[in-house]
Amino acid sequence: MLLLFSLEGKEYHTMRIATICNMDAQGRITIPAVIRKAMHIADGEALEVESTGQNILLRKPQNFTVDSWQAQSYLDILHSIVPCGAMICSTEAVYASRGIPLPKNSPVPKELADYVASGIETVFDPAHPIFIPPHLNNPVTALFPIIRQSGHPALALILIAKQGHPLSDMELGSAKLVAVTLGHQLL
Repeated sequence: MLLLFSLEGKEYHTMRIATICNMDAQGRITIPAVIRKAMHIADGEALEVESTGQNILLRKPQNFTVDSWQAQSYLDILHSIVPCGAMICSTEAVYASRGIPLPKNSPVPKELADYVASGIETVFDPAHPIFIPPHLNNPVTALFPIIRQSGHPALALILIAKQGHPLSDMELGSAKLVAVTLGHQLL
């Protein structure tokens, strides 16, 4: 079992722990003490549970959450108009994606996080690509900030076009419209 956890919100560490936990009749398992200590999980603390194929992910919920269903529905609409991958992310994590194999809460690379934090609409130069590691072969094409009230973390709509298929001005405009709409709709 491979566990990824965050200490002080920024630094990611990897720990290997092999253990088998038995589930009781009510569907409960006990998280081993070494994991609870490493992740600073207190008695009674809430954990987010997510099913991804044959895996079950447990994680500490973030202080800020985006309504994933609502964000996903906007990405579904955008994907039906603009044939490319798209995601909504903060400077730290992916909240929703469509057309690219990135699960919710995937980390955002620092170089892309800096663009998200800047809040500046950007169409990226293909000569200087930014990739979302480790498995996506297509670079980030464009970033549209999702403008909301001050005090909320920076969010952005990211487009990832297939190589050799540049996006038209109409497609980029559609994505910008979705980002503006999300700014009015999201938490």
